[in-house]
Amino acid sequence: MSAILTPTHPAYRPQNLHYGKFENTTDAEWAVLGKHNLAYAAPFTLSVLPEEEEDDGVVVHGPLLSNVPSYDGSYFTRNFTILGGEGDGEYGRWLRLVIRNETSGIRGVLTWRR
Repeated sequence: MSAILTPTHPAYRPQNLHYGKFENTTDAEWAVLGKHNLAYAAPFTLSVLPEEEEDDGVVVHGPLLSNVPSYDGSYFTRNFTILGGEGDGEYGRWLRLVIRNETSGIRGVLTWRR
């Protein structure tokens, strides 16, 4: 699997940057772009949790190969839940990934609809 996380805010996307044409741009302009982007690729595994758990399972991405060198070789672990009512034709069309920061206790939730 791979992920490319790129901001949409114009301040983080200098419009005068063209890859391969570096002569009219500065390292500082490229640094703005690099500071606000994350890309990685990795194999992944899925595990199903027991039915009494809140989430349906766990997905693990890793070992990572990333544009951020400190992430290389690391693993991302996310709980997942497949959402939608079974009788309404929506079951399986929604996926929720839960990200928990062990240090701060902050919980992030990403939800996708197919």
